[in-house]
Amino acid sequence: TTLIVMLSTCPVVIAVGFYQYFINPYFGTSTFWVEAGRINSTLTDPNALGGYIIIMFPVFISLIIYLKKWYLKVAVGLFFAVFTYFSFLCGSRSAFAGIAVAVALFVIAGLSMALRNLIKKKVRTPNKSILISAVTIVVLFVIIFSATLGIMAKNKVFDNIDKFGGTGIILVDRMIET
Repeated sequence: TTLIVMLSTCPVVIAVGFYQYFINPYFGTSTFWVEAGRINSTLTDPNALGGYIIIMFPVFISLIIYLKKWYLKVAVGLFFAVFTYFSFLCGSRSAFAGIAVAVALFVIAGLSMALRNLIKKKVRTPNKSILISAVTIVVLFVIIFSATLGIMAKNKVFDNIDKFGGTGIILVDRMIET
């Protein structure tokens, strides 16, 4: 029931967000957020919209994976695309971080399942050493990715990013400012 209620609010949030962005930015929001160039779809402030996006993002991914009929996948995919677009419009860095974490978890889970299926096909009775090796590979992938970002930050790769003039996309500009 909760899922149905959450999914039924999506068209309302999308409609209000488009109305705020394209027609009347002052609808249901304060002047502060309008001057900042951020929409809120009447969810108090843009960070509340970001929280809603964080909650709905994994739900949409799960529905795309779970649903069997192609037209339902297309409908969910369209809502998913609009919510991804809204994450840029609301400018919520927490929504961006939540989306990144959700994507990383789905990638790790997908790689783990694919690796498990591969092991099941290749080895009739998998032993613990093969499963430990598979988990180690996934963990090493995460560590290498994190270390690469750490090395880039330590070597000041990101230092000249503040000289960038702006993209016009509020989320990207806020991430650069941070």
